Amino acid sequence: MKPMWKPAALAVALPLAAAIARAQISTGATPVYHGTLKIVRPAVGTLDKSTGIGTLRVRGWRWKLKEGSNGIFPTREPLVVALGEDSFRLDAGSLTPSRNRKVFRYSAPHPGPRAFRSFRIARRAGGSYLVSFTLIGLDLSQLVMYNPVCENLAVIVGDDDGFTGVALKTRPPFSPHVAIPHPCKPPAWPWLNQS
Repeated sequence: MKPMWKPAALAVALPLAAAIARAQISTGATPVYHGTLKIVRPAVGTLDKSTGIGTLRVRGWRWKLKEGSNGIFPTREPLVVALGEDSFRLDAGSLTPSRNRKVFRYSAPHPGPRAFRSFRIARRAGGSYLVSFTLIGLDLSQLVMYNPVCENLAVIVGDDDGFTGVALKTRPPFSPHVAIPHPCKPPAWPWLNQS
């Protein structure tokens, strides 16, 4: 005799199947869901004016996922931080979760000349995230000639991104001290035209 589904069991099974279908892990870092990234406090860094290469440290910027996103899986999806034409990538599995799996971290034991020194993402109440990272070996050569420069900055995890325009500048002008004090109207984020 074939087992029959009872209405109560079916009521539980259908939402569970729908949730599993929605929670798809992305193996690439190609954004489909375009969220927002908010500058909570200024980013700071340094610039070698002879090479145009610098560092950038971002602390506690707020990333809100796009409504309808299937969520992010920081331990199982690749991660990219892109500033203008420059980008840095961490492969899936690079981030280590905290015990409660609300905070995910990466710290480079021996960072090379161009790398993430660190990355941290923390899930907050209401579904937003706080993002912090330090990049070294970043191409900041535009700041040798121009001040400020408005660039796109994006954090991408799997098929989700958070992006904003950033006013990248040296303070005082044309010094080795880099800052992102506030947003600016960004150039068109290239992924927006592909969704």
